[in-house]
Amino acid sequence: MDLIRRFENRIFKMTHPEIGEVWQFHSVRPQNESGHSDNWAVSPRRLQDLIIEYKQRNCSFVSVEELSERIRWSFSAFGKQFVAITLDDGFADNYEYALPVFEEYGVPFCIYVSPGGIIAGNNNVYLNRRQLKELSENRLCTIGAHTMSHSRLPKLSFEKQQEEIINSKLWLEDVISKPVEHFAYPFGEYNADTLKIMCDFEFHTAVMGWGGSVRMGCDRHRIPRYVIWENVKYKHL
Repeated sequence: MDLIRRFENRIFKMTHPEIGEVWQFHSVRPQNESGHSDNWAVSPRRLQDLIIEYKQRNCSFVSVEELSERIRWSFSAFGKQFVAITLDDGFADNYEYALPVFEEYGVPFCIYVSPGGIIAGNNNVYLNRRQLKELSENRLCTIGAHTMSHSRLPKLSFEKQQEEIINSKLWLEDVISKPVEHFAYPFGEYNADTLKIMCDFEFHTAVMGWGGSVRMGCDRHRIPRYVIWENVKYKHL
């Protein structure tokens, strides 16, 4: 049985080659500053070093919208492998520290926002409405939804899941005056109800919290990601 599984896995990898990666960040700030847990914080220097390294390795940095197209049309239509950069939750330090790095190197990125923190007025930690609007007007930035309250979706009924997901989409669209068509599952968790909602409301992509590289033929509502840490060596493509 193990031999059969290994053979099937080899065939799968041959027929579904790796075409790129999606990186997952949360907080981006200097390591000596207070704020969100250091377990989830990456320094601007770490972000910059990774971008420089992968540009030198001739990887394309793409938006989540282009990520959707690359999954749809396959690797052969585009040539070199890609990286898409995503940031979860909507921390204010994404605006202060990450944005200047992305602008310096011309790298697109997506911020998945849970509006609950913004609504609560916790603007020392989360983006405020002005920052969110300004980011949405930047050609490099895509704003995605991440539920209203960062809920564990599989623990909710279909109706409650739909409420969390769609209300976050509508709230963000009201603030930024643009469609919100991309989603990240809080804690990387989803179930069949969640996937149905993604299809029913025509989200272009939805990303998980794990899973490794993006392969040809990937389900656009179950896109894997790599979590990037400050002090863990990372080199894959």
